[in-house]
Amino acid sequence: MVTKDKKVRISAKALVIHRGRILLMKAMDQSGKYYLLPGGGQKNGESLAKTLKRECLEETGVEIIRVWLLFGNINPQPPEPFRI
Repeated sequence: MVTKDKKVRISAKALVIHRGRILLMKAMDQSGKYYLLPGGGQKNGESLAKTLKRECLEETGVEIIRVWLLFGNINPQPPEPFRI
């Protein structure tokens, strides 16, 4: 579902597993390095599957062939990055 409410941001994240390895993106902020799953925000009128495919290609160069919805969550505030 796509919303026009500016306070709600819908995004999709990919769990890409290939030959037993998980694809992660490395990022850095003022607290240091952290890793996250590829993905991003849904454009108006775009399905979540299309969002996921587009974002993965843009961010990693990986073309996603099959998409399964594994988890959904409604959270008004994004969680803090999990650091290891």
